[in-house]
Amino acid sequence: MPDWIINQVNEVIVVDMAIDELYKRLEEKKIYTETQLKHALKNFFKRNNLLILRDLALNYMAERVDTQVISENLKAKIRERILVAASLEEKSLKLIDHAKEIAKFTHASIDVVCIINSKDEKAKHINELREATRKIKGNFFLIKDPKESIANELIHLIKLNRITLLIMGYTKKSKFRDLLWGTIAFKILNNTHNIDILIVGSKETLPSLPIQSTESKTSSEEKITNEDINLGKLKIYIGMAPGVGKTYKMLQEAKNSHKEGKDILLGIIEPHGREATAKLMEGLPLLSPKLIKHQGKYLQEFDLEGAILRKPETIYVDELAHSNVPGAINNKRYQDVQYLLRAGINVSTTVNIQHIESLNDIVEQFSGIKVRETVPDWIISHANDIVLVDISPEALQERVKEGKVYTVDKIETALTHFFQKKNLIALRELSLREVAENVEHEIYPKEKLTKVLSVIDINEDTLRLIRKSARISHRLQGEFIVLHIVKDTSKLLEERKLSIIELEELIVELGGDFRLIEGKKTVEEIINTHKRIKADYVILGESRKKGVKKLFYKSTIKEILNNISDANIWIVGDYTKDTGPI
Repeated sequence: MPDWIINQVNEVIVVDMAIDELYKRLEEKKIYTETQLKHALKNFFKRNNLLILRDLALNYMAERVDTQVISENLKAKIRERILVAASLEEKSLKLIDHAKEIAKFTHASIDVVCIINSKDEKAKHINELREATRKIKGNFFLIKDPKESIANELIHLIKLNRITLLIMGYTKKSKFRDLLWGTIAFKILNNTHNIDILIVGSKETLPSLPIQSTESKTSSEEKITNEDINLGKLKIYIGMAPGVGKTYKMLQEAKNSHKEGKDILLGIIEPHGREATAKLMEGLPLLSPKLIKHQGKYLQEFDLEGAILRKPETIYVDELAHSNVPGAINNKRYQDVQYLLRAGINVSTTVNIQHIESLNDIVEQFSGIKVRETVPDWIISHANDIVLVDISPEALQERVKEGKVYTVDKIETALTHFFQKKNLIALRELSLREVAENVEHEIYPKEKLTKVLSVIDINEDTLRLIRKSARISHRLQGEFIVLHIVKDTSKLLEERKLSIIELEELIVELGGDFRLIEGKKTVEEIINTHKRIKADYVILGESRKKGVKKLFYKSTIKEILNNISDANIWIVGDYTKDTGPI
Protein backbone atom coordinates (compact mmCIF):
# COMPACT_ATOMS: atom_id res chain seq x y z
CA MET A 1 0.00 0.00 0.00
CA PRO A 2 1.42 3.44 -0.90
CA ASP A 3 2.38 5.70 2.03
CA TRP A 4 0.16 8.52 0.78
CA ILE A 5 -2.99 6.50 1.48
CA ILE A 6 -2.31 6.06 5.19
CA ASN A 7 -1.02 9.64 5.40
CA GLN A 8 -4.44 10.90 4.28
CA VAL A 9 -6.36 8.80 6.81
CA ASN A 10 -7.96 10.90 9.57
CA GLU A 11 -7.55 8.38 12.36
CA VAL A 12 -5.03 5.56 12.81
CA ILE A 13 -4.66 3.46 15.96
CA VAL A 14 -2.32 0.64 16.90
CA VAL A 15 -3.93 -2.71 17.72
CA ASP A 16 -1.25 -4.01 20.07
CA MET A 17 -0.97 -7.55 21.37
CA ALA A 18 1.44 -9.64 23.43
CA ILE A 19 3.41 -12.09 21.30
CA ASP A 20 2.27 -15.05 23.44
CA GLU A 21 -1.35 -14.05 22.88
CA LEU A 22 -0.77 -14.09 19.12
CA TYR A 23 0.81 -17.55 19.36
CA LYS A 24 -2.20 -18.71 21.35
CA ARG A 25 -4.49 -17.57 18.52
CA LEU A 26 -2.30 -19.43 16.04
CA GLU A 27 -2.45 -22.63 18.10
CA GLU A 28 -6.23 -22.34 18.30
CA LYS A 29 -6.23 -22.10 14.48
CA LYS A 30 -8.00 -18.76 14.53
CA ILE A 31 -5.65 -17.42 11.84
CA TYR A 32 -4.41 -20.40 9.75
CA THR A 33 -5.30 -24.02 9.07
CA GLU A 34 -3.06 -26.83 10.41
CA THR A 35 -1.08 -27.03 7.16
CA GLN A 36 -0.59 -23.27 6.91
CA LEU A 37 0.33 -23.03 10.60
CA LYS A 38 3.46 -25.20 10.35
CA HIS A 39 4.80 -23.09 7.50
CA ALA A 40 3.92 -19.82 9.26
CA LEU A 41 5.71 -20.76 12.50
CA LYS A 42 8.87 -21.69 10.61
CA ASN A 43 8.93 -18.46 8.62
CA PHE A 44 7.01 -15.22 9.14
CA PHE A 45 5.80 -15.99 12.67
CA LYS A 46 9.21 -16.55 14.24
CA ARG A 47 9.26 -14.81 17.62
CA ASN A 48 12.01 -12.36 16.72
CA ASN A 49 10.23 -11.38 13.50
CA LEU A 50 7.06 -10.61 15.46
CA LEU A 51 8.94 -8.56 18.04
CA ILE A 52 10.58 -6.49 15.31
CA LEU A 53 7.26 -5.96 13.51
CA ARG A 54 5.60 -4.94 16.77
CA ASP A 55 8.42 -2.48 17.41
CA LEU A 56 8.05 -1.05 13.89
CA ALA A 57 4.31 -0.57 14.33
CA LEU A 58 4.69 1.23 17.67
CA ASN A 59 7.49 3.47 16.42
CA TYR A 60 5.70 4.22 13.16
CA MET A 61 2.71 5.47 15.11
CA ALA A 62 4.96 7.39 17.53
CA GLU A 63 6.54 9.22 14.56
CA ARG A 64 3.09 10.01 13.19
CA VAL A 65 2.00 11.46 16.54
CA ASP A 66 5.28 13.41 16.84
CA THR A 67 4.48 15.09 13.52
CA GLN A 68 1.25 16.26 15.15
CA VAL A 69 3.20 17.60 18.15
CA ILE A 70 5.39 19.68 15.83
CA SER A 71 2.63 20.86 13.49
CA GLU A 72 0.58 22.13 16.42
CA ASN A 73 3.69 23.70 17.99
CA LEU A 74 3.15 21.96 21.32
CA LYS A 75 5.43 22.52 24.28
CA ALA A 76 6.02 18.79 24.79
CA LYS A 77 9.36 17.30 23.73
CA ILE A 78 8.74 13.56 23.83
CA ARG A 79 10.96 12.52 20.95
CA GLU A 80 14.69 12.92 21.57
CA ARG A 81 16.50 15.23 19.13
CA ILE A 82 20.28 15.25 19.17
CA LEU A 83 22.54 18.04 17.95
CA VAL A 84 26.22 17.19 17.47
CA ALA A 85 28.54 20.21 17.70
CA ALA A 86 31.24 19.11 15.25
CA SER A 87 34.52 20.81 14.47
CA LEU A 88 37.39 20.32 12.05
CA GLU A 89 39.10 18.01 14.54
CA GLU A 90 39.25 14.26 13.82
CA LYS A 91 37.29 13.47 16.99
CA SER A 92 34.10 14.95 15.55
CA LEU A 93 33.52 11.73 13.60
CA LYS A 94 33.53 9.87 16.93
CA LEU A 95 30.95 12.30 18.28
CA ILE A 96 28.67 11.37 15.37
CA ASP A 97 29.23 7.67 16.13
CA HIS A 98 28.27 8.29 19.74
CA ALA A 99 25.10 10.11 18.68
CA LYS A 100 24.24 7.20 16.39
CA GLU A 101 24.51 4.68 19.24
CA ILE A 102 22.37 6.76 21.59
CA ALA A 103 19.80 7.21 18.82
CA LYS A 104 19.54 3.42 18.50
CA PHE A 105 18.15 3.26 22.02
CA THR A 106 16.02 6.41 21.88
CA HIS A 107 15.00 6.66 18.19
CA ALA A 108 16.32 10.21 18.26
CA SER A 109 16.73 12.36 15.18
CA ILE A 110 20.28 13.66 14.65
CA ASP A 111 21.49 17.04 13.41
CA VAL A 112 25.19 17.76 12.95
CA VAL A 113 26.49 21.33 12.79
CA CYS A 114 29.98 22.51 11.97
CA ILE A 115 30.74 26.20 12.56
CA ILE A 116 33.94 27.43 10.90
CA ASN A 117 35.80 30.44 9.60
CA SER A 118 36.40 30.32 5.84
CA LYS A 119 40.16 30.63 6.30
CA ASP A 120 40.19 27.39 8.37
CA GLU A 121 38.05 25.38 5.94
CA LYS A 122 39.22 21.82 5.26
CA ALA A 123 37.18 20.44 2.38
CA LYS A 124 38.18 16.80 2.96
CA HIS A 125 37.16 16.79 6.62
CA ILE A 126 33.91 18.62 5.95
CA ASN A 127 33.04 16.02 3.32
CA GLU A 128 33.79 13.26 5.83
CA LEU A 129 31.44 14.87 8.36
CA ARG A 130 28.76 15.31 5.72
CA GLU A 131 29.08 11.66 4.60
CA ALA A 132 29.02 10.34 8.20
CA THR A 133 25.84 12.35 8.81
CA ARG A 134 24.25 11.05 5.61
CA LYS A 135 24.91 7.43 6.66
CA ILE A 136 22.95 7.88 9.88
CA LYS A 137 20.14 9.71 8.01
CA GLY A 138 20.87 12.95 9.85
CA ASN A 139 20.88 16.59 8.77
CA PHE A 140 24.19 18.36 8.25
CA PHE A 141 24.57 22.13 8.74
CA LEU A 142 27.71 24.02 7.75
CA ILE A 143 27.88 27.58 9.09
CA LYS A 144 30.74 29.67 7.64
CA ASP A 145 31.90 32.93 9.15
CA PRO A 146 29.08 33.16 11.69
CA LYS A 147 27.68 36.62 12.35
CA GLU A 148 27.07 35.73 15.98
CA SER A 149 29.12 33.85 18.57
CA ILE A 150 29.40 30.05 18.34
CA ALA A 151 27.27 29.75 21.48
CA ASN A 152 24.49 31.89 19.99
CA GLU A 153 24.53 29.96 16.71
CA LEU A 154 24.13 26.71 18.65
CA ILE A 155 21.39 28.18 20.85
CA HIS A 156 19.50 29.27 17.73
CA LEU A 157 19.63 25.73 16.26
CA ILE A 158 18.67 24.18 19.59
CA LYS A 159 15.52 26.31 19.86
CA LEU A 160 14.62 26.10 16.17
CA ASN A 161 14.93 22.29 15.95
CA ARG A 162 13.56 21.42 19.42
CA ILE A 163 16.88 19.82 20.44
CA THR A 164 16.89 17.82 23.69
CA LEU A 165 20.55 16.69 23.78
CA LEU A 166 23.68 18.53 22.63
CA ILE A 167 26.77 16.36 22.15
CA MET A 168 30.14 18.11 22.40
CA GLY A 169 33.75 17.04 22.60
CA TYR A 170 36.27 18.03 25.26
CA THR A 171 40.01 17.69 25.62
CA LYS A 172 42.50 19.31 27.98
CA LYS A 173 43.47 22.61 26.39
CA SER A 174 45.35 25.81 27.02
CA LYS A 175 43.79 28.18 29.56
CA PHE A 176 42.48 30.42 26.76
CA ARG A 177 40.78 27.56 24.87
CA ASP A 178 39.49 26.05 28.10
CA LEU A 179 37.88 29.39 28.96
CA LEU A 180 36.36 29.61 25.46
CA TRP A 181 34.92 26.09 25.72
CA GLY A 182 33.45 26.83 29.14
CA THR A 183 31.90 30.08 27.90
CA ILE A 184 30.15 28.19 25.05
CA ALA A 185 28.87 25.27 27.16
CA PHE A 186 27.62 27.31 30.09
CA LYS A 187 26.10 30.02 27.92
CA ILE A 188 24.07 27.32 26.17
CA LEU A 189 22.85 25.99 29.53
CA ASN A 190 21.99 29.49 30.72
CA ASN A 191 20.03 30.38 27.57
CA THR A 192 18.15 27.19 26.81
CA HIS A 193 15.27 25.39 28.45
CA ASN A 194 15.25 21.68 29.31
CA ILE A 195 18.27 20.61 27.26
CA ASP A 196 21.02 18.22 28.33
CA ILE A 197 24.66 18.46 27.30
CA LEU A 198 26.69 15.28 26.81
CA ILE A 199 30.42 15.92 26.89
CA VAL A 200 32.35 13.08 25.33
CA GLY A 201 35.73 12.61 27.00
CA SER A 202 39.07 12.26 25.22
CA LYS A 203 38.89 8.48 25.62
CA GLU A 204 35.44 8.00 24.25
CA THR A 205 33.22 5.25 25.64
CA LEU A 206 30.32 4.27 23.39
CA PRO A 207 27.11 2.82 24.82
CA SER A 208 27.39 -0.99 24.83
CA LEU A 209 26.11 -2.30 21.53
CA PRO A 210 22.91 -4.37 21.73
CA ILE A 211 23.06 -7.98 20.56
CA GLN A 212 19.99 -9.13 18.66
CA SER A 213 18.51 -12.04 20.54
CA THR A 214 15.23 -13.57 21.64
CA GLU A 215 16.61 -14.52 25.03
CA SER A 216 15.11 -12.97 28.16
CA LYS A 217 16.43 -9.60 29.22
CA THR A 218 18.89 -9.46 32.10
CA SER A 219 19.33 -7.03 34.94
CA SER A 220 21.34 -6.55 38.11
CA GLU A 221 18.05 -6.33 39.99
CA GLU A 222 15.69 -9.13 41.01
CA LYS A 223 13.52 -9.99 38.01
CA ILE A 224 9.76 -10.37 38.03
CA THR A 225 9.62 -13.26 35.59
CA ASN A 226 8.56 -16.86 35.66
CA GLU A 227 12.16 -18.17 35.51
CA ASP A 228 11.59 -19.34 39.04
CA ILE A 229 8.77 -21.91 38.90
CA ASN A 230 7.21 -20.39 42.02
CA LEU A 231 6.71 -16.95 40.47
CA GLY A 232 3.61 -15.90 38.59
CA LYS A 233 3.61 -13.99 35.30
CA LEU A 234 2.84 -10.27 35.16
CA LYS A 235 0.87 -8.69 32.32
CA ILE A 236 0.29 -4.94 32.20
CA TYR A 237 -2.23 -3.08 30.06
CA ILE A 238 -0.92 0.46 29.62
CA GLY A 239 -2.62 3.53 28.17
CA MET A 240 -2.13 7.25 27.70
CA ALA A 241 -4.95 8.31 30.09
CA PRO A 242 -8.06 7.14 31.95
CA GLY A 243 -10.86 6.02 29.66
CA VAL A 244 -8.79 4.52 26.80
CA GLY A 245 -10.17 1.03 27.53
CA LYS A 246 -7.47 -0.71 29.60
CA THR A 247 -9.86 -2.27 32.11
CA TYR A 248 -12.27 -3.24 29.33
CA LYS A 249 -9.47 -4.95 27.38
CA MET A 250 -8.30 -6.76 30.51
CA LEU A 251 -11.82 -7.96 31.29
CA GLN A 252 -12.20 -9.27 27.72
CA GLU A 253 -9.13 -11.39 28.40
CA ALA A 254 -10.67 -12.58 31.69
CA LYS A 255 -13.96 -13.43 29.93
CA ASN A 256 -12.20 -15.49 27.25
CA SER A 257 -10.06 -17.33 29.81
CA HIS A 258 -13.15 -18.11 31.91
CA LYS A 259 -14.94 -19.52 28.85
CA GLU A 260 -11.94 -21.78 28.26
CA GLY A 261 -12.38 -23.20 31.75
CA LYS A 262 -9.33 -21.55 33.31
CA ASP A 263 -9.28 -20.71 37.00
CA ILE A 264 -9.50 -16.93 37.04
CA LEU A 265 -10.54 -14.39 39.66
CA LEU A 266 -11.40 -10.70 39.52
CA GLY A 267 -9.36 -9.37 42.42
CA ILE A 268 -10.45 -5.75 42.33
CA ILE A 269 -11.94 -3.88 39.38
CA GLU A 270 -12.76 -0.17 39.20
CA PRO A 271 -15.61 0.21 36.64
CA HIS A 272 -16.07 3.92 37.56
CA GLY A 273 -19.74 3.72 36.67
CA ARG A 274 -19.06 2.60 33.09
CA GLU A 275 -21.89 0.30 32.02
CA ALA A 276 -19.92 -1.58 29.35
CA THR A 277 -17.16 -2.38 31.85
CA ALA A 278 -19.63 -3.52 34.52
CA LYS A 279 -21.42 -5.74 32.00
CA LEU A 280 -18.19 -7.58 31.16
CA MET A 281 -17.80 -8.44 34.86
CA GLU A 282 -21.10 -10.34 34.89
CA GLY A 283 -20.69 -14.07 35.39
CA LEU A 284 -17.01 -13.85 36.38
CA PRO A 285 -15.81 -14.95 39.84
CA LEU A 286 -15.21 -11.85 41.97
CA LEU A 287 -13.21 -11.58 45.18
CA SER A 288 -15.09 -9.75 47.92
CA PRO A 289 -13.33 -6.57 49.06
CA LYS A 290 -11.78 -6.24 52.48
CA LEU A 291 -13.27 -3.63 54.81
CA ILE A 292 -10.69 -1.49 56.62
CA LYS A 293 -11.66 1.01 59.30
CA HIS A 294 -10.13 4.43 58.74
CA GLN A 295 -11.07 7.64 60.58
CA GLY A 296 -14.30 6.12 61.84
CA LYS A 297 -15.42 4.79 58.43
CA TYR A 298 -15.12 1.38 56.78
CA LEU A 299 -13.46 1.58 53.37
CA GLN A 300 -13.24 -1.13 50.73
CA GLU A 301 -9.79 -2.39 49.72
CA PHE A 302 -8.28 -5.31 47.80
CA ASP A 303 -8.23 -8.45 49.96
CA LEU A 304 -4.65 -9.63 49.48
CA GLU A 305 -4.86 -12.43 52.05
CA GLY A 306 -8.12 -13.71 50.55
CA ALA A 307 -6.59 -13.73 47.05
CA ILE A 308 -3.55 -15.74 48.17
CA LEU A 309 -5.72 -18.25 50.06
CA ARG A 310 -7.99 -18.65 47.00
CA LYS A 311 -4.88 -18.94 44.73
CA PRO A 312 -6.40 -18.80 41.23
CA GLU A 313 -4.29 -19.39 38.14
CA THR A 314 -4.74 -15.75 37.12
CA ILE A 315 -6.05 -12.76 39.07
CA TYR A 316 -7.13 -9.42 37.58
CA VAL A 317 -6.12 -6.38 39.64
CA ASP A 318 -7.06 -2.94 38.33
CA GLU A 319 -5.13 0.33 38.85
CA LEU A 320 -1.57 -0.72 39.64
CA ALA A 321 -0.61 2.77 40.92
CA HIS A 322 -3.40 2.89 43.52
CA SER A 323 -2.49 3.88 47.10
CA ASN A 324 -4.04 1.50 49.62
CA VAL A 325 -6.15 2.57 52.55
CA PRO A 326 -4.06 3.14 55.71
CA GLY A 327 -4.14 -0.09 57.67
CA ALA A 328 -3.79 -2.37 54.64
CA ILE A 329 -0.89 -4.85 54.51
CA ASN A 330 0.96 -2.74 51.95
CA ASN A 331 0.96 0.97 51.19
CA LYS A 332 0.67 0.52 47.40
CA ARG A 333 -1.22 -1.87 45.15
CA TYR A 334 1.89 -2.73 43.13
CA GLN A 335 3.31 -4.15 46.38
CA ASP A 336 0.19 -6.35 46.65
CA VAL A 337 0.94 -7.52 43.11
CA GLN A 338 4.48 -8.50 44.18
CA TYR A 339 3.01 -10.71 46.93
CA LEU A 340 0.67 -12.36 44.42
CA LEU A 341 3.49 -13.09 41.98
CA ARG A 342 5.63 -14.60 44.74
CA ALA A 343 2.68 -16.81 45.65
CA GLY A 344 2.79 -18.23 42.10
CA ILE A 345 -0.32 -16.40 40.87
CA ASN A 346 -0.38 -14.82 37.41
CA VAL A 347 -1.47 -11.16 37.51
CA SER A 348 -3.05 -8.97 34.85
CA THR A 349 -3.24 -5.28 35.76
CA THR A 350 -3.62 -1.76 34.32
CA VAL A 351 -1.70 1.52 34.54
CA ASN A 352 -1.59 4.90 32.80
CA ILE A 353 1.68 6.18 31.35
CA GLN A 354 1.79 9.23 33.64
CA HIS A 355 2.04 6.97 36.71
CA ILE A 356 5.49 5.59 35.80
CA GLU A 357 7.93 7.14 38.28
CA SER A 358 10.72 8.25 35.91
CA LEU A 359 8.17 9.90 33.56
CA ASN A 360 6.63 11.95 36.37
CA ASP A 361 8.60 15.13 35.61
CA ILE A 362 8.14 14.84 31.83
CA VAL A 363 4.35 14.75 32.26
CA GLU A 364 4.45 17.72 34.63
CA GLN A 365 6.56 19.72 32.15
CA PHE A 366 4.03 19.64 29.32
CA SER A 367 0.77 19.36 31.31
CA GLY A 368 1.53 21.41 34.42
CA ILE A 369 -0.03 18.60 36.46
CA LYS A 370 1.92 16.76 39.17
CA VAL A 371 0.91 13.09 39.34
CA ARG A 372 1.08 11.91 42.96
CA GLU A 373 0.52 8.16 42.61
CA THR A 374 3.39 6.38 40.82
CA VAL A 375 4.81 2.92 40.27
CA PRO A 376 8.54 2.15 40.08
CA ASP A 377 10.01 1.65 36.62
CA TRP A 378 11.38 -1.80 37.41
CA ILE A 379 7.92 -3.33 37.80
CA ILE A 380 7.10 -2.11 34.27
CA SER A 381 10.38 -3.16 32.65
CA HIS A 382 10.29 -6.62 34.25
CA ALA A 383 6.71 -7.47 33.33
CA ASN A 384 6.35 -10.56 31.16
CA ASP A 385 3.93 -8.78 28.83
CA ILE A 386 3.07 -5.12 28.27
CA VAL A 387 0.13 -4.35 25.99
CA LEU A 388 -0.64 -0.83 24.76
CA VAL A 389 -4.30 0.16 24.56
CA ASP A 390 -4.26 2.92 21.93
CA ILE A 391 -6.87 5.48 20.99
CA SER A 392 -6.79 8.87 19.26
CA PRO A 393 -7.05 12.04 21.41
CA GLU A 394 -10.20 13.09 19.53
CA ALA A 395 -11.92 9.75 20.22
CA LEU A 396 -10.99 9.90 23.90
CA GLN A 397 -12.30 13.46 24.22
CA GLU A 398 -15.55 12.28 22.64
CA ARG A 399 -15.81 9.53 25.26
CA VAL A 400 -15.34 12.13 27.99
CA LYS A 401 -18.06 14.38 26.50
CA GLU A 402 -20.46 11.40 26.33
CA GLY A 403 -19.95 10.71 30.04
CA LYS A 404 -18.20 7.38 29.42
CA VAL A 405 -15.12 8.34 31.46
CA TYR A 406 -16.34 10.68 34.23
CA THR A 407 -19.67 11.70 35.71
CA VAL A 408 -21.41 14.76 34.22
CA ASP A 409 -20.21 17.14 36.95
CA LYS A 410 -16.54 16.36 36.15
CA ILE A 411 -16.64 16.50 32.33
CA GLU A 412 -15.92 20.22 31.86
CA THR A 413 -13.05 20.22 34.36
CA ALA A 414 -11.51 17.15 32.70
CA LEU A 415 -11.67 18.64 29.18
CA THR A 416 -10.17 21.98 30.25
CA HIS A 417 -7.36 20.46 32.32
CA PHE A 418 -5.74 17.04 31.91
CA PHE A 419 -7.83 16.01 28.88
CA GLN A 420 -6.84 18.96 26.70
CA LYS A 421 -5.93 17.78 23.22
CA LYS A 422 -2.31 18.98 23.53
CA ASN A 423 -1.82 16.87 26.67
CA LEU A 424 -3.39 13.78 25.14
CA ILE A 425 -1.22 14.02 22.01
CA ALA A 426 1.94 14.16 24.15
CA LEU A 427 0.76 11.34 26.45
CA ARG A 428 -0.03 9.19 23.44
CA GLU A 429 3.44 9.63 21.97
CA LEU A 430 4.99 8.97 25.38
CA SER A 431 3.05 5.70 25.81
CA LEU A 432 3.88 4.51 22.28
CA ARG A 433 7.60 5.15 22.75
CA GLU A 434 7.70 3.62 26.24
CA VAL A 435 6.15 0.33 25.12
CA ALA A 436 8.36 0.29 22.00
CA GLU A 437 11.49 0.67 24.13
CA ASN A 438 10.45 -2.27 26.31
CA VAL A 439 9.97 -4.38 23.17
CA GLU A 440 13.43 -3.33 21.95
CA HIS A 441 15.03 -4.37 25.24
CA GLU A 442 13.70 -7.86 24.56
CA ILE A 443 14.96 -7.83 20.98
CA TYR A 444 18.37 -6.37 21.82
CA PRO A 445 19.45 -7.39 25.33
CA LYS A 446 22.94 -6.29 26.31
CA GLU A 447 25.77 -8.63 27.19
CA LYS A 448 27.53 -5.90 29.19
CA LEU A 449 25.68 -3.34 31.27
CA THR A 450 26.57 0.30 30.78
CA LYS A 451 27.44 1.83 34.16
CA VAL A 452 25.71 5.13 34.91
CA LEU A 453 26.88 7.18 37.91
CA SER A 454 24.61 10.05 38.97
CA VAL A 455 26.02 12.57 41.45
CA ILE A 456 23.39 14.31 43.59
CA ASP A 457 23.14 17.01 46.21
CA ILE A 458 19.99 17.68 48.23
CA ASN A 459 18.05 20.62 46.79
CA GLU A 460 14.85 21.44 44.91
CA ASP A 461 16.08 19.64 41.77
CA THR A 462 17.28 16.39 43.39
CA LEU A 463 14.19 14.27 42.73
CA ARG A 464 14.06 15.32 39.09
CA LEU A 465 17.77 14.60 38.61
CA ILE A 466 17.33 11.12 40.10
CA ARG A 467 14.33 10.36 37.87
CA LYS A 468 16.07 11.70 34.76
CA SER A 469 19.24 9.71 35.56
CA ALA A 470 17.18 6.57 36.07
CA ARG A 471 15.50 7.10 32.69
CA ILE A 472 18.86 7.57 30.95
CA SER A 473 20.16 4.41 32.62
CA HIS A 474 17.03 2.45 31.71
CA ARG A 475 17.21 3.50 28.06
CA LEU A 476 20.87 2.50 27.88
CA GLN A 477 20.01 -0.77 29.68
CA GLY A 478 22.50 0.35 32.27
CA GLU A 479 23.44 -0.26 35.88
CA PHE A 480 22.16 2.76 37.83
CA ILE A 481 24.33 4.06 40.67
CA VAL A 482 23.66 7.26 42.65
CA LEU A 483 26.37 9.00 44.68
CA HIS A 484 25.79 11.50 47.47
CA ILE A 485 28.75 13.05 49.30
CA VAL A 486 28.61 14.56 52.79
CA LYS A 487 31.49 16.19 54.64
CA ASP A 488 30.75 14.67 58.05
CA THR A 489 27.94 12.16 58.63
CA SER A 490 28.15 12.63 62.39
CA LYS A 491 27.09 16.27 62.05
CA LEU A 492 24.03 15.65 59.88
CA LEU A 493 20.81 17.20 61.19
CA GLU A 494 17.85 14.88 61.72
CA GLU A 495 15.96 16.52 58.83
CA ARG A 496 18.90 15.86 56.49
CA LYS A 497 19.08 12.22 57.61
CA LEU A 498 15.38 11.73 56.85
CA SER A 499 15.86 13.33 53.41
CA ILE A 500 18.69 10.91 52.63
CA ILE A 501 16.56 7.93 53.70
CA GLU A 502 13.70 9.10 51.45
CA LEU A 503 16.10 9.56 48.53
CA GLU A 504 17.48 6.07 49.00
CA GLU A 505 13.94 4.63 48.95
CA LEU A 506 13.23 6.40 45.65
CA ILE A 507 16.53 5.27 44.14
CA VAL A 508 15.86 1.64 45.11
CA GLU A 509 12.32 1.90 43.67
CA LEU A 510 13.86 3.10 40.41
CA GLY A 511 16.18 0.07 40.38
CA GLY A 512 19.29 1.96 41.50
CA ASP A 513 22.13 1.47 43.96
CA PHE A 514 22.64 4.30 46.47
CA ARG A 515 26.15 5.17 47.69
CA LEU A 516 26.62 7.60 50.60
CA ILE A 517 30.24 8.69 50.94
CA GLU A 518 31.93 10.88 53.52
CA GLY A 519 34.54 13.29 52.22
CA LYS A 520 35.60 16.92 52.44
CA LYS A 521 36.65 17.26 48.77
CA THR A 522 33.66 16.67 46.52
CA VAL A 523 35.48 16.43 43.18
CA GLU A 524 38.10 14.09 44.61
CA GLU A 525 35.39 11.72 45.89
CA ILE A 526 33.60 11.76 42.52
CA ILE A 527 36.85 10.91 40.74
CA ASN A 528 37.69 8.14 43.23
CA THR A 529 34.21 6.61 42.97
CA HIS A 530 34.43 6.67 39.18
CA LYS A 531 37.78 4.89 39.32
CA ARG A 532 36.33 2.17 41.57
CA ILE A 533 33.21 1.45 39.54
CA LYS A 534 34.54 2.44 36.07
CA ALA A 535 31.43 4.39 35.09
CA ASP A 536 30.68 4.89 31.40
CA TYR A 537 28.57 7.97 32.14
CA VAL A 538 28.76 10.47 34.97
CA ILE A 539 25.55 12.51 35.32
CA LEU A 540 25.47 15.93 36.96
CA GLY A 541 22.64 18.44 37.31
CA GLU A 542 22.80 22.00 36.04
CA SER A 543 23.22 24.37 38.95
CA ARG A 544 20.65 27.11 39.62
CA LYS A 545 23.13 28.95 41.84
CA LYS A 546 24.38 32.42 40.96
CA GLY A 547 27.44 34.55 41.56
CA VAL A 548 30.42 32.95 43.31
CA LYS A 549 28.59 29.64 43.82
CA LYS A 550 27.92 29.42 40.06
CA LEU A 551 31.61 30.00 39.34
CA PHE A 552 32.49 27.23 41.79
CA TYR A 553 30.07 24.89 39.99
CA LYS A 554 31.69 25.68 36.61
CA SER A 555 35.20 25.03 37.97
CA THR A 556 33.94 21.75 39.46
CA ILE A 557 32.65 20.59 36.06
CA LYS A 558 35.97 21.47 34.39
CA GLU A 559 37.97 19.69 37.10
CA ILE A 560 35.85 16.56 36.64
CA LEU A 561 36.33 16.73 32.84
CA ASN A 562 40.08 17.13 33.21
CA ASN A 563 40.36 14.14 35.56
CA ILE A 564 37.81 11.71 34.11
CA SER A 565 38.81 11.17 30.51
CA ASP A 566 37.46 7.63 30.12
CA ALA A 567 33.81 8.51 30.81
CA ASN A 568 31.19 10.75 29.28
CA ILE A 569 29.84 13.64 31.35
CA TRP A 570 26.08 14.15 31.02
CA ILE A 571 24.78 17.49 32.34
CA VAL A 572 21.02 17.49 32.92
CA GLY A 573 19.60 20.92 32.13
CA ASP A 574 17.19 22.93 34.25
CA TYR A 575 13.65 22.95 32.86
CA THR A 576 12.16 25.53 35.23
CA LYS A 577 13.68 28.67 33.74
CA ASP A 578 12.11 30.69 30.95
CA THR A 579 14.95 31.57 28.58
CA GLY A 580 13.00 33.61 26.04
CA PRO A 581 14.76 34.84 22.89
CA ILE A 582 18.53 34.91 22.52
